Amino acid sequence: MSLALWGCGSKPEKQEIEESEEVGITNVIDKVQDMAKAAEQSQKNANCKLEERIKRGDTLAIHYSELAKFLPNEIDGFRVEGEPEGETGNALGVSISSARKKYVKRSRLY
Repeated sequence: MSLALWGCGSKPEKQEIEESEEVGITNVIDKVQDMAKAAEQSQKNANCKLEERIKRGDTLAIHYSELAKFLPNEIDGFRVEGEPEGETGNALGVSISSARKKYVKRSRLY
């Protein structure tokens, strides 16, 4: 088996900074503030969309405790041990639930 790798191109040249371009911490801070504002606006938009969905009665994930009721209490010689676990969450206009049950091998005494 053989492997061959090729590459082409040249080393990047030094980039000159134009005199009109400022370089410094103030530019970085401004960019970070802009990014924070954009993230905040994105979250507000997502919350508005979620509120609109709720008002319309649109499909949202059911709570994990309700979802767990659809999981069987016994599967081919295994039985549920303990209480169901799970998560339900809403973020950025998405609603998600997950449910889990722990199954153990049923002993012969049952």
